[in-house]
Amino acid sequence: MTSRPLAGPATAKDAEQMRALFEQRIRSHSGPSFDVLGCTVGAVREQQGRSWFQYTLRLRDAGSGRERDLRLNGLVGASDQSRQAAQNPSLGQPGPAPGDEPLPLPAFSYLSELDMVVQVFPHDLRLPALAPLLKGAFPDVEPFLLARFGPGDWTVDEWRGELVQYRIEMQATVRLTLRVSDAATDRTAERRFYAKVYHWRRHAKQQALLLQELAKRTGGAFAIGRPIGFSGRAGMQIQEEVAGTSLLDLLRSDGDATGALRRVARAVAALHRLDLKPLGQQWRRDRIAGLETVQESMRARRPDLAAEIDETARAVVDGLADGVSAPVHGDLKPEHILLDGDHVGFIDWDLCALADPLSDAANLLFKLRREGGRLAGRPDR
Repeated sequence: MTSRPLAGPATAKDAEQMRALFEQRIRSHSGPSFDVLGCTVGAVREQQGRSWFQYTLRLRDAGSGRERDLRLNGLVGASDQSRQAAQNPSLGQPGPAPGDEPLPLPAFSYLSELDMVVQVFPHDLRLPALAPLLKGAFPDVEPFLLARFGPGDWTVDEWRGELVQYRIEMQATVRLTLRVSDAATDRTAERRFYAKVYHWRRHAKQQALLLQELAKRTGGAFAIGRPIGFSGRAGMQIQEEVAGTSLLDLLRSDGDATGALRRVARAVAALHRLDLKPLGQQWRRDRIAGLETVQESMRARRPDLAAEIDETARAVVDGLADGVSAPVHGDLKPEHILLDGDHVGFIDWDLCALADPLSDAANLLFKLRREGGRLAGRPDR
């Protein structure tokens, strides 16, 4: 049974109150080893009765005087499973990786005063693969990556994981840079890859299947990050890097914007002409299953609105079969379009679907128009 919170959301947003609260918890866990000099409240996100908070603590080692930052994620309204894992070290507290500094707090803990699950970044109860990826300690991935270097007895000399995108408990994108060597031939090489980690394992599998089908059908009209590995256990898929400069950077530089936009338009049109009908029925089933999950959650939270929720869900399901249907990117914006000479590449396919292709055009034109306001006065724009 969850204890009743002693403080409200205002406390979670108050930097000084949270500093004092975290300092108390750190000292109860680590003794007087650290002083908490300050606390910064970062991004706050609220959705469906849950609230996510990001904190950065400035710590000072009481012995050496050295200062460092500690990033924490707090979740109010977590599931019972997450609360239990945070309160019980035997349910998933990770051990330190080689070379890690000791944590002044457990990787996962629970603040009953706020009904808040606290996670020391990059540890995430729903994205357990994230921390090992960033720290280079994920054996499931290494064989996929080494195979991309070609024949040889390759070993990893350096593994660098950089966080590109992160939504607490939902998904993350990690840029992986591997430097490898083959002792028998004295060869060395370096390549970059991207790992996408999802809480919903089914979504990770869908994305891997989608990219495989796209890779078969592009015909060179555009490039994608080809899938090279998938781990259902970790909810993760690995992609090759897409070469090029983002359209956003090109627009903000002195490059040929007109020629670039024409190449992009041809590539987008080629995407919309692809035949992905074999995936259509599976896509529809997956989206209905996802909708049913949301519907069930909303009914549990608002039983008084059950009839309206069911009616809305039925309308959405009926609408899935209506209208023009073609493969669309779903999140087409200048940051997701890369240009490498005459070649165009697209990245971040998480919202890809079978839908009206006008949605891609409208989304991209809106983003270009907004960017155009920043480029006003440039004659080539």
